[in-house]
Amino acid sequence: MQKKRLIVRIGNRSLTFATWDGEGQEGEGITLLNYPLNAGISMAANLREALKQIDAGGGDYERCYLMVDGPRLVVPLELYCEAEREDLFQHSYPRSAADQVEQNVVADLNAVVLFSLNKDIKTVILDRFADTKMVCSIAPVWRHLYQRSFTGQRNKLYAYFHEGLMDVACFGQKRLRFANQFKASGEADASYFLLYAWKQLQMDQEQDELHLVGDMPGEASLQDNLKMYVRRVYVINPYSDFNRSPIAQTEGMPYDMMVFFIKGR
Repeated sequence: MQKKRLIVRIGNRSLTFATWDGEGQEGEGITLLNYPLNAGISMAANLREALKQIDAGGGDYERCYLMVDGPRLVVPLELYCEAEREDLFQHSYPRSAADQVEQNVVADLNAVVLFSLNKDIKTVILDRFADTKMVCSIAPVWRHLYQRSFTGQRNKLYAYFHEGLMDVACFGQKRLRFANQFKASGEADASYFLLYAWKQLQMDQEQDELHLVGDMPGEASLQDNLKMYVRRVYVINPYSDFNRSPIAQTEGMPYDMMVFFIKGR
C-alpha cells in the first residue's frame, strides 16, 4: 500500500511543503503549502512551527525528502573522496560551524554535488522524520535537463530562474560542461550572465539553442533581449514538458520540486 510522501524545500528566502496522499494517480491529491516566514526567528525555528501545522493535518509519512537550495560544489565522480568533502567545500565557500556538508551522487553526469545544510534544520527534520533523504534542489533539475538535451542535434544552454537567482547549465559527453549560479533579479543581469556563458562556451548564435524555465524576470523583454544575439531562444512550459502531468499545474510549486515529484530523484 502506498503511503504519504512529504517534500520540504528550504529556499533562498522560502519554505515550501508538498504532500501527496498516496491515493489515486500520481499528481492527484497533492497539497502545497508555501509557509509565510517569520523574519524574526531562524529558518530552523520557522521549520519547527511549520511542522506543527503539517502534523495537525494528520501527517503520517513513510519518508521525508528535504530539498536544499543553496551553494553547491560539483566534483567529478572519479576524483571524489568522501573523507575530503568538508575540506573541498570549505575551500570554495566560507562556512560557519553551524553548517555541515551533505552530498548527492549524480551518476548520470559522473559527478557528486556537495551542499551545506544548517545543523539545526537537520536536527528539526530528523527529530520528526527518522527516515529523511537530503537532496540538493538543483540535482534533479540537472538530471532532467541532461536527458532533455538529447532531443535534436543542436547544443543547448539551460537557465533555471528561481527567487532572484539563475542556475545556468550545459551538458556534453555525460558531464556538466558548465554549471553556475548567478544573482539575476532583473532582465538586464540575466541577459548579461547568459550571454557571457554563451560566449565562454563558444556556442553558435545561429544554430545552438537557449532554453529558459522558471520564474524569470520580465519574461517577454528577456526573450527579446536575448533574441538580438541568439537566434533560437525557447521557454520551457512545464505542463507540456511533463506530458500534461497534473503536478505541473500545481500553482506556486517551484520547478525543481515538480521535477523531483515527477521524476522521483
